[in-house]
Amino acid sequence: LTDLKTYTEGALVTLSNVTTVGALNAGSITSGFGSIDIGSNTFTGASFTSSSDIRLKTNISEIENGIEKVNKMRGVNFTWKEDNREDFGVIAQEVEEVAPHAVHEGSDGYKKVDYSKLTALLIQAVKEQQTTIESQQSQIDDLKELVNKLGNFKIKKQ
Repeated sequence: LTDLKTYTEGALVTLSNVTTVGALNAGSITSGFGSIDIGSNTFTGASFTSSSDIRLKTNISEIENGIEKVNKMRGVNFTWKEDNREDFGVIAQEVEEVAPHAVHEGSDGYKKVDYSKLTALLIQAVKEQQTTIESQQSQIDDLKELVNKLGNFKIKKQ
């Protein structure tokens, strides 16, 4: 090995063009950055990122009625049929009704949820909720002030 830079650049090009032929039905792939366990559908890593740069987007608008959309979904407890493992999550068909871009149908015909896409919906719902809370707090403060003013008046007995 005489030129580490050339070797590294070549290795990175090779990795970015990996093509699989056939299927990996069981087993795992592990590196210093994380692992994929095919048998349990588990993916672990230091971090997972999604492209989100504004330069990649057009027609940007805020999500409307976030709370209403969140209210149409349920967080549920359930047991997986294949291994009797208890878990919690959402129902893909319910999510699909309000956030269809967060649900994909796999080649096996089963619906899958991209939970990371729900984050934007939850952020907007929290913001809507905060606006409501602040408005209610303002009304409470006004009512307290009014009660205090009324409490300072003495009613004369006749």
